[in-house]
Amino acid sequence: MKFSEELNNYLKILDCSAQDLSKKAGLSPTLISRYLNDKRTPRIGSEYFFKIVDGIYEISIDNKVKLNKVQISDVLNKSLSFSDINFNDFVTNFNTLLLELKI
Repeated sequence: MKFSEELNNYLKILDCSAQDLSKKAGLSPTLISRYLNDKRTPRIGSEYFFKIVDGIYEISIDNKVKLNKVQISDVLNKSLSFSDINFNDFVTNFNTLLLELKI
């Protein structure tokens, strides 16, 4: 599943809003919205990634939903893997970039 799908699943499981996650994660509501709507994704291991994991975990504690922080991290990490990348499109786009930049 995509990162946005996993994130939306956690919001459903926790019965919380994007605003709740924004507050707990210490990230802007706009950024959370972009993550939820598949407009952006955090980099694996980035500060934003860990803030999302921490926010989900804190909400799970508040809502008395048993979630493991390591499992949350693993699920979101897997959703950001390269398996969803279409390498043919990537190569085409990369070659176009190189030609445009005259590299």
